[in-house]
Amino acid sequence: MIGNADKCQLIVNKADNTMFLNVRNEAIFNSETSKILGVTFDNLLTFAPHIEKLCKTASLKISALARMSGFLNKSKRRRLMNAFIKCHFSYCPLVWMFHSRALERKINYLHERCLRIVYSDYISSFEELLKSDKSSTFHQRAVQFLAVELFKEKLNESDEGKIFIKNKSKIKTRKRNSFRARVVESELNGKSSLAYLGPKIWSTIPESLKNLTDLKEFKKKIKQWRPSPCPCRNCRMHIQGVGFIE
Repeated sequence: MIGNADKCQLIVNKADNTMFLNVRNEAIFNSETSKILGVTFDNLLTFAPHIEKLCKTASLKISALARMSGFLNKSKRRRLMNAFIKCHFSYCPLVWMFHSRALERKINYLHERCLRIVYSDYISSFEELLKSDKSSTFHQRAVQFLAVELFKEKLNESDEGKIFIKNKSKIKTRKRNSFRARVVESELNGKSSLAYLGPKIWSTIPESLKNLTDLKEFKKKIKQWRPSPCPCRNCRMHIQGVGFIE
């Protein structure tokens, strides 16, 4: 195949604008961010630029919803929220879901602000608003998406080219995990990857759900499950000067 410079991008984990790739005598210079299929990747894989853009777009739409909320009933406000605001945080969440705690707080702030407008409730807590909406946080929803992917892997007999490693141990116990976490070298990034956290999240799912054999039924029931406790850094308790508490 002949390389097409217009469709090539170079991004490495080093902020050096002098680095370039030669494609058919055209120089493709290194950039700090690159947008691929609607997701903005940065050279450190923090996904901060992508989430900042999502939050900015959502914030503008929430403001628009606030301006017209007086002319709409609760049902229509909720429909607009689901169609035009929540959808932004439901696109490819498995790619960027394990981001920083600061970005998680920003997403939750926008979600809470939107729910208060929809339900005209400025007193209840965020948790109470979620119960009224019969929904979960965007992070919890992403964890549910991840659970569905793990369930698909569990049903799939092939292991070729897979992210998650199946547990091949011949010792079978009632609570044996179907997957095993990869060995990682980095505390910060290695333990914030799908390959590492996926099996740990799978172990928190009730056995009654993991033992299902129908994907459609699993998708339906996993929506009622809340990942608590979630083993990711955003959900783990953090004490200043001490660190994360297991």
